[in-house]
Amino acid sequence: EGLVFGARVVDAVVAGGPRPGPTGALRSLGDGLVVALPPASAAAPDDARSAAERRRALQRVMTADVGVVRDAASLRDAATTVAGLVRPGDDAELVNLATLARAVCAAASTRHESRGGHHRADFPARDDAAFGRRIVFGGPAA
Repeated sequence: EGLVFGARVVDAVVAGGPRPGPTGALRSLGDGLVVALPPASAAAPDDARSAAERRRALQRVMTADVGVVRDAASLRDAATTVAGLVRPGDDAELVNLATLARAVCAAASTRHESRGGHHRADFPARDDAAFGRRIVFGGPAA
């Protein structure tokens, strides 16, 4: 997701826009589904793990719970774990990875189908009616 839309984000920032606008095939999709990204929370004060250990924990939970096979429970568990991995003062890399992980968990939770390289164990079929819908983060949930 980051690679595909990275250039559009840069263009929007340079143009001073709030977010990238729809282009090409996305132009016909309208505003899409707005999903509020859950707020991040600080790591528990008793979590003595270093930033490197918390980064490895982030990698493990994303692989195990948000990887190729996922379901509502694994996505919810991953989102809870990810939300508590960042501490004030953490380096930008860990903060950015955790922010992206939170967005992936939220987006995957809204998609109730299996398509492409990901399989929802709780929604094994494709949902062609919902295919092509954009998910926009920020603002109130729709």
